[in-house]
Amino acid sequence: MRRYDTEAAPDGLRGSEGSFSLCTFNYVTALTLSWQARKARLVFGRC
Repeated sequence: MRRYDTEAAPDGLRGSEGSFSLCTFNYVTALTLSWQARKARLVFGRC
């Protein structure tokens, strides 16, 4: 997951937006608990 799109809303900071790991892990956990293991694997693989 990403916090925001830096191209749509440039913040003036150098570098690019990295993944927001804590939210991504919570999302993967929620997907797994809701029997969506295939989607959870895809999301986790993009981290």
